[in-house]
Amino acid sequence: MRRHFECRTREAKPPSAERRLREHGTSLECRRCKPPGRAPDIASAGSIPAKGDLPAPDPAKTVANVISACYKPQLSAGAWRIDRLSDPDRLKTGSTASPFMFPSAEMTPAIEALLALFAERGLKRAEPAILQPASVFLDLSGEDIRRRLYLVQDPAGRELCLRPDYTIPVSRAHLGGRAGPPAANRPAGYSYLGPVFRDRPGQSAPGEFLQAGVELYGIEDRDHADAEVVALSLDAVRRFGLSMPEMRLGDPSLFMAFVTALDLPEPWPRRLRGAFGRPGGLAEALKAPAPAEADGRGAFLANLARQDPAAARAAVEDMMAVAGIAPVGGRSPQEIAERMIEKAQLAADGGLDERARAILTRAAAVSGDPEDALKRFTDLAAESDLDIEQALVAFARRMLTMGERGVPLDRITFVADFGRRLDYYTGFVFEMFDPLNRERGQVVGGGRYDGLLSRLGAPEPVPAVGCAIWIDRLAPGQIRGGV
Repeated sequence: MRRHFECRTREAKPPSAERRLREHGTSLECRRCKPPGRAPDIASAGSIPAKGDLPAPDPAKTVANVISACYKPQLSAGAWRIDRLSDPDRLKTGSTASPFMFPSAEMTPAIEALLALFAERGLKRAEPAILQPASVFLDLSGEDIRRRLYLVQDPAGRELCLRPDYTIPVSRAHLGGRAGPPAANRPAGYSYLGPVFRDRPGQSAPGEFLQAGVELYGIEDRDHADAEVVALSLDAVRRFGLSMPEMRLGDPSLFMAFVTALDLPEPWPRRLRGAFGRPGGLAEALKAPAPAEADGRGAFLANLARQDPAAARAAVEDMMAVAGIAPVGGRSPQEIAERMIEKAQLAADGGLDERARAILTRAAAVSGDPEDALKRFTDLAAESDLDIEQALVAFARRMLTMGERGVPLDRITFVADFGRRLDYYTGFVFEMFDPLNRERGQVVGGGRYDGLLSRLGAPEPVPAVGCAIWIDRLAPGQIRGGV
């Protein structure tokens, strides 16, 4: 929800990266401060000139100044902070004593410093059970994850797994530890540290890893919660000697704003949203040739899916059952039905027209620092005559809030096609790397997943954001990443 604060001018000079973002030459007017009866402009008519040719920005109309004046929350007393989440009525999640042996004596001081950081920020320690119901992970992540899980059966035949991550177990515990639906939306913050178990491709050793992390729930001020998680991640890796990690940030909602503005028919929005999380997935989906013409059955299925998607899925599953077709490749009947419906819809509705394909290909290719990404998105929207104002303002507001929180914006690379494959991720995602050991993979990964708790049983979506820290990829005792 957009917040409005009293307009005011900013006296202190912002950091250089933030100042460049604030001086971006995008025209915008505040909905509440503008004269009544005028619609806000996202960009001036026509294309925006090259950066070197830009006139001096109008202080009343730049994106950043409007955000500073009308959307910037107060950071002083009364603002939300993690250390105000202390609540004696919170979920009792276990002892603060570690249930495992530390990997080595060298790691112990860094891990103890990390636990102290979590405690200082008022985060409740969570330690959910190691054995978890496998169905929860399969339902939320798809059958493809089955090959990476360590599965067991209890005496009653129920399928269990060793926990492959903490986010879902902590979210389940958060919901289970509350009395009544309204409590699920109360602000709560948890930290964790313990082993997780899942197979890593290309690694022959058993998949047991030490993971730490943070999960925040029920905080309506999403910009501040997002910024807090990124800032806390930076503080966490510094405990292991990583002073200046590389940061990559994505937000599928920016790309999907173009999809919405183009008014593409199904299944294109679903198909493109599902392409995030696979390397090159978005480019592959956009380059796909136009499908062949649908036959009678395909046209019937496409029409039924438009009118009643649930009935279309049920029809496909019934046809599979009557024909005796068994699931293949680890896919469930529901997943096979979704794929068949998608193919029928693509065949019936045709492929993307060339204009839409060109616009989306340019949007997917945006990559660079936040300032450059904002300008390129704004240029593309103006040239294409598409209204994506809300997505642009949200992106700029989040970047400014991160700058206020001390996150170095000049260390962030925004990548438009970076996202998570899991559909309960609903907003920005980020990851951090050790620049001297990039081959190890991300040392921190996180993002916003407002869709998860409702999938787990909450009566409505609950704001949620968090991060996971891969302890085994952080080697303490070295000063790295500051070159």
